[in-house]
Amino acid sequence: MHLLKKYKSSLNIKITMITIIFIVLGMFSMILYTNLSVARLTDKTLNTMDRELYYLLDEYYTNYINEISVRIEADYNGYLEEVQILGGIFQEVLDKDNALEAVMAVVKADPYFKDRIIFNGKWGQNTSDEPTAVFMGRYLYDDNGEIKANVQNAIDKTAIFDMIMPSFVSHGKNKIQIYYTGGVDEDYTRMAPWVDIGHSVYDVYPELYDLPIWETFNPGLVDEWTERMLDKGIGNPKLIRVSQPIQDGITGGIILGVTYPIWDRETQTFKGHVAYDITIESIIEQVEDIKISNTGFAMLIQSNGNIFAMNDKGADVLGLKNIDDSTLNNGTGIGFNRLNRYIQESTIESVRNLNYSEVNEIKEIELNGETYFFINKKMDSFVSWTPELGFYDEAWTLAFVVPRDEIYKMYINSEIQIKNDQNIAIKQQVGIGAVILGFVVIFVILYNSRMTSKLNALTNKVKQMKENNYQVDFDIHSEDEIGKLANAFEGMQQEIQDSLSRLKVQNELLKDEIDERIKKDRIIDYLENFDSQTDLLNKKALLNMLKDMSLDFDQTFVSLIIIGLDEFRKINDAYTFKVGDEIIQMLATKLDQIVQSHELLFRIGGDEFAILFKGKDLNALILKVEEINALFGKSFSIRMHEVVLSASIGVSTFPHDTSDTLDLFKYATIAMNHAKASNRGGSEYYNEEMNYSARNRIEMIHELNQAIERNELSLCFQPIMKIDTNKATGVEVLLRWHSKKFGHISPSLFIKLAEESKLIIKIGSWVIKASFEALGKFEAAGFVGLEMAINISVIQLMQHDLVAETKALLEKYPVKEKQIIYEVTEGLFINDFDRVRTTFAELEQLGILISIDDFGTGYSSLSYLKNIAINKLKIDRSFISELHDKTGWEITNAIIALANNLNLKVVAEGVEELEQLEHLRERGCNEAQGFFFSRPVDLEHCIEYLNQYWN
Repeated sequence: MHLLKKYKSSLNIKITMITIIFIVLGMFSMILYTNLSVARLTDKTLNTMDRELYYLLDEYYTNYINEISVRIEADYNGYLEEVQILGGIFQEVLDKDNALEAVMAVVKADPYFKDRIIFNGKWGQNTSDEPTAVFMGRYLYDDNGEIKANVQNAIDKTAIFDMIMPSFVSHGKNKIQIYYTGGVDEDYTRMAPWVDIGHSVYDVYPELYDLPIWETFNPGLVDEWTERMLDKGIGNPKLIRVSQPIQDGITGGIILGVTYPIWDRETQTFKGHVAYDITIESIIEQVEDIKISNTGFAMLIQSNGNIFAMNDKGADVLGLKNIDDSTLNNGTGIGFNRLNRYIQESTIESVRNLNYSEVNEIKEIELNGETYFFINKKMDSFVSWTPELGFYDEAWTLAFVVPRDEIYKMYINSEIQIKNDQNIAIKQQVGIGAVILGFVVIFVILYNSRMTSKLNALTNKVKQMKENNYQVDFDIHSEDEIGKLANAFEGMQQEIQDSLSRLKVQNELLKDEIDERIKKDRIIDYLENFDSQTDLLNKKALLNMLKDMSLDFDQTFVSLIIIGLDEFRKINDAYTFKVGDEIIQMLATKLDQIVQSHELLFRIGGDEFAILFKGKDLNALILKVEEINALFGKSFSIRMHEVVLSASIGVSTFPHDTSDTLDLFKYATIAMNHAKASNRGGSEYYNEEMNYSARNRIEMIHELNQAIERNELSLCFQPIMKIDTNKATGVEVLLRWHSKKFGHISPSLFIKLAEESKLIIKIGSWVIKASFEALGKFEAAGFVGLEMAINISVIQLMQHDLVAETKALLEKYPVKEKQIIYEVTEGLFINDFDRVRTTFAELEQLGILISIDDFGTGYSSLSYLKNIAINKLKIDRSFISELHDKTGWEITNAIIALANNLNLKVVAEGVEELEQLEHLRERGCNEAQGFFFSRPVDLEHCIEYLNQYWN
């Protein structure tokens, strides 16, 4: 009885039981009715529509893709037929070259067919007024600058094609250009229309100045083509080769190359090929513009899975790159760029697993949660070739990708309609249920009207708590659930008040803790990465930077310079640690003053600093090390003490020493320790793993920079003889370097290093001064009026005030006019011509003669002989050594004749045989020098020689 009374007094039980009874009755009726209606409509309608729509889809898209593929096949088959016609003409003409000799003679004599080829030193090319362009690299020229005989013969045989090739360009299929390229060792190019190949093509491919075309572009093609010809026969269409689609490095367009090989029927050897360069932009645009439903797209796929035609929308759907991002550049920004967008590289697994070679089957694939239809057609094949695969049959696949929902739009609309009918039915049932529920609600409201007043009061008080008012007075007193709920809310309100008080205290403590932690983190970060004494980055920061180091685009190396103070502990012992700290701070300031904006300074230990140096000029690195060394040549004034510091420096360079920038710290430390052990106060470059030539270069420049101070440079003299009297008239000064570290160094090596590092200015000044001093010694030995020839570098003349230096030496040493001869090379005249002319004029006023050394091998322009003060021409030894050859003979005679006509003296260098001397005497050469008379010797031995032959 007590339990029953409890349930009767429960408001929740009363309301819940009545509501559940009526809702269950109503919903049961509506669900039963809905299920019967939907099952009957859905099964009957949708199954029929799905079957019929699939049959329609298969028929429509099969016909559509066949029509598009036929148009594309007709397009490229037309090119194959046309190139076969033109190739057949070429083959027929070259087969009958003997029978056509008379015709060829007429063609060769006619100005229309005259190939006027001009050689500019890099390539040869005919003039733009001719019907076709003829081009060849300089490797097809002989040593005399003439076209090789076999190449010239091949060019003459194809001159008749000047009538044919322009016509094929202007008519028939659209093409970019037609060209014929000769075979191995005859690989010149004849192209229509006329194009400035030398600048528009060969500036893009500079390697073709000196490299054969076949082995550069298509290594192995000629041999494989020949094997295929022997199997198929000359003229077989299966010999026509179609290249893969590529982006042309000149035009930026997508092109194909269609080539037809030409053969020598008698020898069965390759003669060359006729080639079409055609653009397939129209085919690509045709495929990209195909309209398939609203968002469907088409694509063209190579047999290897490379997609070369597809719009950006399709690339995004298939998880592939667009055409710009998938084009592989060759690293230089020029040349042919491969299109590289493979199905196998898609980011979507279903695309990677797609079998696109199957035909006549509609496939369904899932792409990003959406279903697509895949329809494809394999097109007619043609022959292609690559160095990796050789000859193979290439067939493109045309494919359509269409969203299933767009094709099944009618089906989906019907399905929606059915669902609408279902919704109508449900609404009808809901209406019935609503009536039933209405009676329930009215009954509940009437029954519960007296009991809800307390519930409403409780609700209002809870709303006050929701608005953060926790001082609500719950004055509801009853024995039912509402009374109990009111008591529970009142207890919860008190608990919330206590929790808020505790939370406020905890928040204040947490805020203080966070502020303190941030402060500590900043201090820790500073202590971890900076030296507190000098505010410089520390060793940890250096190692972190080395780990992530990379070269900028304008830099070629990164060097780490470690500076270790020698015996700094003794300074601390002698002057206290406080003085030592001040010295460290002063040294840090001085080092910071010489560090450039792109360099970083670190303090990596108590008495060690480091500089991270980036650059592209190794000489700049050497100068930086010398600048650091110079800091320690002066004393430091600290608290009335003059302290002299010494430092040993170690240098390591990336990528010369290591491929890992982290190794720079280890290697530079090793180099510094080596300096402390064997060269205290000096610098050492790490050399254990360094590339030999790079290390040698750095060390040799370093040694050469100190060669003068170490007295390692010396002069040698080679007598110059007057040919008609066999008496000495002068000497040429030659520089020699005997390094204490490297031994005897060839002038051809160290002179080049001196010029590249600009040390030639310093060394050249030493040579001129030493030569003036030596001339005084020759005079004192009795050789009054002896001429002395001194070699002057182009850099020395153009970047140095040579006139002022010479004038100062003439005032110091008693030298007569026209006794000093400055020898310069022809390359000088490529520079500032007006400055050269002015400098020579000023030197002439000082009584200095000018001789052109190695005449005929450099800037071979005769204008400077007339417009600049020049006194002598020196025939290069290469021409003298080839006097037995007709070319060397004629060039030497021409130079002597030219000099005599211009009243210039001629000196022949490199004379080693009596026969050479006799020829020079007969041709009127004035002077000579060489091993026939004397090798270069020192001053003492030269004086002994002159005593025998002085006039």
